[in-house]
Amino acid sequence: MPVFSQTKVPLVGIFWILPGDSEIIGVGEPLTDGDKVLLEGGNYLLMYHYTHDEAWVIYQDKYPEVRSRTFPRGRVMYNNENKTFYIMLNRHYLKNENIISMVKSFFNLRGRIATVTSEHYDM
Repeated sequence: MPVFSQTKVPLVGIFWILPGDSEIIGVGEPLTDGDKVLLEGGNYLLMYHYTHDEAWVIYQDKYPEVRSRTFPRGRVMYNNENKTFYIMLNRHYLKNENIISMVKSFFNLRGRIATVTSEHYDM
């Protein structure tokens, strides 16, 4: 399973927001390794192919008392049609510039970036 590294290439992946909203943890992989999810017209999203539950094994030793859904979580995807990174997260964090900045930095995002939410990420 790929783990976040100090690479400077943009990544797609998943993340968790730790208590106090002062740190995120996550895992990701370069766009070239992301899974393609086909959209209409032959366009696609690039996504990290592990679920939050599958990726949590990386952190379970550090946080043995919690499960993957204990912390607010999100996902970074890339749309090839409009060349945009999408940060999907809990609606309560959509306007939190500190969290958004940490996600951008963690995943080395640049260019067009949008934030969106889904009921899936609301806890």
